[in-house]
Amino acid sequence: MNINQIAIVIFVISSIVWLIPPFKQKGTEYFIFFFIYAIHDPLIVLLLKILKIRVDLTLVFVITLVIISIMKSKTYATILISISFTAAILIMLYELSATAIHEISIFLYFAMLCIVILRVAEQFMNNKTLNLFLIILIAYVTISMYRHLAASINPDVGIIGYYLGLAIQILFGIAFSFININTKNFKLIKEDKY
Repeated sequence: MNINQIAIVIFVISSIVWLIPPFKQKGTEYFIFFFIYAIHDPLIVLLLKILKIRVDLTLVFVITLVIISIMKSKTYATILISISFTAAILIMLYELSATAIHEISIFLYFAMLCIVILRVAEQFMNNKTLNLFLIILIAYVTISMYRHLAASINPDVGIIGYYLGLAIQILFGIAFSFININTKNFKLIKEDKY
């Protein structure tokens, strides 16, 4: 089996696994987040086969939608939607390279990581707990950043790191099929009983 065949197998398994988490996330604030990820890969195949467009063109738009799905502020969400549409149009007009799109994706994933870390900090400050779901989400977003960083540094060799990260994220897809934001909070500081 060559590297392209392995990449296709990883992509197909990932696409199937990521269809399951939205069912566990139904009714939580992260449902749309997982729904977007569930339909993203099948949508890529559809766009590639039917419309014959570069699938990396959808990446910036999809990541922005995912960020918007976890934002609490509707004002910032509206601004991000506007920026996303503008970026998607600019990418199409100027035919940015795959490397440039990966670099933009790294920035967007960093923004997503900051949002999730702020949620963890907020929960810790308010409840003195850490949420298992949010910790796993931080690891997932960090691996997403790594995938795009590997692909942008060296597109030829980095693609191996990209698909290695995707293979690892299959495990996260399985984990998110069993846990959600309501699953487990770890109490870190015991309150005094005095």
